[in-house]
Amino acid sequence: MSIRVDLLILCRILTKWRNCVHNLSNFVLFQFIFG
Repeated sequence: MSIRVDLLILCRILTKWRNCVHNLSNFVLFQFIFG
């Protein structure tokens, strides 16, 4: 049971991290093109 919860939390953290990296890369690309 706890393993399943840990995987769920880990998946949620990884999803947030991936979204953060995606937004950051978009911001850097935007700055590179229009900066």
